[in-house]
Amino acid sequence: MSRRMTVAGALVVLALALSGIAYALTLEPGASQLLDGSVRAALAERLNVHHDGLDLQTANPNNAYEVVFQKIKYPAHSSSPWHTHPGFVLVLVQQGTVTHLDGCTPTTYTAGQSFFEAGGVGTIENTTNDDAILYAAFVVPRGAPLKDLNVQAPSC
Repeated sequence: MSRRMTVAGALVVLALALSGIAYALTLEPGASQLLDGSVRAALAERLNVHHDGLDLQTANPNNAYEVVFQKIKYPAHSSSPWHTHPGFVLVLVQQGTVTHLDGCTPTTYTAGQSFFEAGGVGTIENTTNDDAILYAAFVVPRGAPLKDLNVQAPSC
């Protein structure tokens, strides 16, 4: 084999390796994992709660809402893609630590804390070396997908 062919072959291998590294750097971190499936049920009546300082109501008189519960695992060094939700989501951190970015505002939550997501573009990240387990309770229009990934990440 000639020296020229050897050098050309080495350059092709180097170019492929570098393009593979560049591609790997553009990948999102590991994704969250749904544990135990979802439990979904129609909200049987119009929600109208005014109790102990909590005001929560559905404006739709047709009771066209569902409640969905999920148990979600965020492995170490993982995140969700940027997304929005219809309705709202209450999230409880059972284990570990996560950072919720609501737009460009990060807030860190640990086991025993909870937070909500409603309408804004956000993501959840686990930047620790340990898994995080979350429980999410969604209240969404009946039949709606739980999240919309067709959003633009904010430029923070």
